[in-house]
Amino acid sequence: MAFLTGGLRAGWWGGGWWGGGLITRLPLIAGFVLAFTARYPRDLFDLLVGLDRWVLRVAACASP
Repeated sequence: MAFLTGGLRAGWWGGGWWGGGLITRLPLIAGFVLAFTARYPRDLFDLLVGLDRWVLRVAACASP
């Protein structure tokens, strides 16, 4: 879960800009696609919403 939310800072890429998770990177990629095509990718939107829901469900289950 830390990889998805950005909690993995000293991981594979040594931190920095690439230290964030998928939920940080995918909207940036979608922003570039939006800037050049004027369309937000529907599949990427569905993936991001699904990841956000999953992270919130896991956080709710893991909290005491």
